[in-house]
Order: sequence, then structure tokens, then C-alpha cells
Amino acid sequence: MIHYNTQFLDKPITFIAVPHGKDYAISVMGGDESHIGAIAVCIPGSVSSVISVPGHKEEALALQLASSISHALNCVISVSIGIHFDDITASQINDIIQIVTTLKDGFIDDSRKGTFSHQDFSVNLFKT
Repeated sequence: MIHYNTQFLDKPITFIAVPHGKDYAISVMGGDESHIGAIAVCIPGSVSSVISVPGHKEEALALQLASSISHALNCVISVSIGIHFDDITASQINDIIQIVTTLKDGFIDDSRKGTFSHQDFSVNLFKT
């Protein structure tokens, strides 16, 4: 497994990628309560699919992550995402989207460089 860990408002945000051959199953979670809010699957050069739990708002981010990673690495990607912060503002939601995008970009860069070669790999980044 490949782990990227950071913090926002003193709570964890974690990006985990599990290799499945050349493909990856990715989980993004954190905040006051981790959960499954949306799941997206993307096949390179094909249609993406997304399903969300009613009342959750992670659908667009799950789809964006799956699509961009699949396109960049030319493999099948599934993304499960659930991040919940109590009493969060719109500005803080944008901060979380930026943090998750940064974690995604780090994963893509490390994948292209061959940093982890499908072995356990962990990166800790801290932002408050």
C-alpha cells in the first residue's frame, strides 16, 4: 500500500493507493469522521462511472480524481472518498479540495518516477 498523510484543522487526511497489477484502488478519507461518500471508477480512454451515498457531496471530487489519475497513469482507477468536518465553511472545503489535489499530484509524480515499485510507501505532509 502507498500512504500519503497530512492534516487540516488538526485532523488527518489520508490518501491510500493499493496496487492491483498495473491498476490502483484509491481511498481518500479524513476529518472528524471518515466514511464512504462516493466511489468512482475510470478506465483510460473510456467512460467513467460514479456512485454517491445520498446526502454526500464527494461525487465530483471522486470523479475528478479517478479521471485524472487514470489518464495520467494509463490504468484503471477506482476512488473511494469520504471526508467530513463538522461546521466547515465553503472556503475550508476549497482548502480540502486543494489538499486532496496535492496528494493526488504527489501520487502521480511518484508513480511516474517509480518511487515505490508496488511496495509499502508512506509520505507524511502536515498542513494546518
